[in-house]
Amino acid sequence: MTFEGQGRLLIAALAVAALTLAACGGQPAALQLEDGTHEGASDADGSGYVRLQLTVENGEITDVDWQEFRGDGGEKTTDDYTYDAWLEAAEELPARLLEAQSADIDGVAGATGTSDKFKQAARRALDEEPDEVGPFTDGEHEGFSDPDAHGFVRVKLLVQRGSVTDVQLQEFQADGTEKDEDYHYDVWQEAKDQLPKRVIQQQSTDIDAVAGATSTSEKFIQAVRRALQEEDPYEAGQYVDGVFQAQSDPGDRGGYVELEVTVVLGRVVDVQFEEYQDDGEAKDPDDYHHEAWIQAHERLPEQVIDQQNADIDAVAGATQTSEMFQQALQRALEEASP
Repeated sequence: MTFEGQGRLLIAALAVAALTLAACGGQPAALQLEDGTHEGASDADGSGYVRLQLTVENGEITDVDWQEFRGDGGEKTTDDYTYDAWLEAAEELPARLLEAQSADIDGVAGATGTSDKFKQAARRALDEEPDEVGPFTDGEHEGFSDPDAHGFVRVKLLVQRGSVTDVQLQEFQADGTEKDEDYHYDVWQEAKDQLPKRVIQQQSTDIDAVAGATSTSEKFIQAVRRALQEEDPYEAGQYVDGVFQAQSDPGDRGGYVELEVTVVLGRVVDVQFEEYQDDGEAKDPDDYHHEAWIQAHERLPEQVIDQQNADIDAVAGATQTSEMFQQALQRALEEASP
């Protein structure tokens, strides 16, 4: 075909296109929607998400019903949410969609997050964008870390549309006292603020610990993993929470053992003991230079925390100490039994 022939074809094609556009009044083709209701929802994040329903009659959008939910799951309403830009968005965004018959509308200044979520939900209702949800199970979830001599962490989190949108961190000391705003350790306060934000931002437990709050960070991550069913849940132990004290009978040499057991979430997390000589003076690990006794002072409590019962091995060379320890331990655990 000659260049002149190609030119004639191009002119003809442009003429047909111009006539078609004129026949449509110069407007884009109407949306091809079935009559009925069409639903869509935005992605969820720490600020929540938007859910939207469109009503279509005779191929045109005639009504827009929408809701916005906060990160904590509560619904924003014009009765109780008094942010001016959001109130404007609540009125303007549906009106703009109805006028444009399209999700391609301007957002409302000062309500960018709401505007973006509204438009994404509308695109999904119009089948212009695939609906995607996160990997987690919707609902409220709770998880506990393993307890230790310093306490434990409990988390409560909310998942909406498969994404973590809210995380509450509580840390309890071994005596059951909750750390709160009166806990005067700045790094811990930073951890309480930052750790939940990192999970929400990354949608993962693969987050950095807060420097200076390593123990809290590790317990928090473990508790979140359990809440999200990425790790088996914590199984409470067999004992009653609290601090239990007991004393052994006097040994052959007249001495005895006093012992204190701390139980958190049903598990023994700490064991402290002192051994007294026949003159009533306590043996001090710093001054009492008997190697087997020093080993017993360390290993006996470790065995209890490991095995969670009084069925422990004696330490060679410290048999009497071991026996008195075991007797006092048995008495303390009997007190701790339900």
